[in-house]
Amino acid sequence: MDINNMENQLRCSLNNKFKNIPPGIVIAMFKNAPELVSPAGS
Repeated sequence: MDINNMENQLRCSLNNKFKNIPPGIVIAMFKNAPELVSPAGS
């Protein structure tokens, strides 16, 4: 998957929780704790 597209999707899914996430932070979060940003079973 394209990394920028993935970050955009994650930013959209996290928008209600995190309003001002700097570029790259979402990807770091995803790599370190994918369960926080991925639906169960995905």
